[in-house]
This record gives sequence, C-alpha cells and structure tokens, in this order.
Amino acid sequence: MRQQQKKIESVEKHIKETIPKVYKEVLRYVNWIAMNLCVLYDTSTIIETYECNEFSVNMPGYISIGNDNGDRELIMKAEKGATLCGFLDAADIGNSEVEEWFDFKSWLENGFEMEDDENSEYGKVYIVKVPDDKLKFLAETKKLFALPISKGLLYKKSLLNKQCF
Repeated sequence: MRQQQKKIESVEKHIKETIPKVYKEVLRYVNWIAMNLCVLYDTSTIIETYECNEFSVNMPGYISIGNDNGDRELIMKAEKGATLCGFLDAADIGNSEVEEWFDFKSWLENGFEMEDDENSEYGKVYIVKVPDDKLKFLAETKKLFALPISKGLLYKKSLLNKQCF
C-alpha cells in the first residue's frame, strides 16, 4: 500500500495536477480495472493519457482516469475533493465540455453502469495483480465496491472462477 502511495504522489508531481481523493482510494487497492465497458487507469496510464491528449494545454485542471473501451475518456477535475466525472470524446478534449457529469463513487458502487450494459446484476472485474495478502485484498475490494456478498462467498467464488487467485 505504501508503494502505491508513492506511485500516486509521483504521478501528481509529474503531471503537476492533483488526483481526486475518491480516485486515490481506487488506486490504493487496485492499479487498473476493466469492468463492463469501462477501463479505469493505473498510475502510468494516467501520465500517458495526460501527455498524449495534452491536458496541460487542452484541459488544464482536469485529468483522465479511464475510458469507455473506445474513444471516450473518463474525465475528472484535478482537485482533491472532486467527485464528479464524465465521458468526453478524446478528439473533443479542449474543444467541448462533458455533456453529463455524474458522481464517481456512486457510479463505482453501482458497478460502472454504462449505456450499453446488458441487464445483469453484476459485471466482471479483472484484477491485473493480486497483492500477497489475498484475504485482506478481498475484504478491501468488497468494501470498495460495496458488494452485498459475504467475504466467505466472495472468496469461494473467486477460487471457483480462478479470477483472483
């Protein structure tokens, strides 16, 4: 967890912007998520996207924390207390505004609901690297996503699907 905090601080120093506290919480537990039609960026991709899309010139004060697995970037204001995010076509960065802002934490807790989602209760989450303390990781993941499932059942399902271990 300490190493991840250093990566977050390094990103902020590199891009000279603040990562919102609500997104730092995500980065502390998982450093990349793909769920349903959305990808949430890891620390290195935040830097890459910031530089490629020239946020410092085109949208100072904002960062991209993910995308819709297509051309739209998930934008947040680069402020500690920012909670709102929205999608913006990458080609429109600096040329137009996000049309609809929504609360990031609520969206996260509701499983990254996207317009094209199928009617299912849960989406799939792919964890790129699981920390050594797997049980603590599952407990933190359960809390982060506000999953209405017991830790025991979550552990059992993750073992059966071999998605976490």
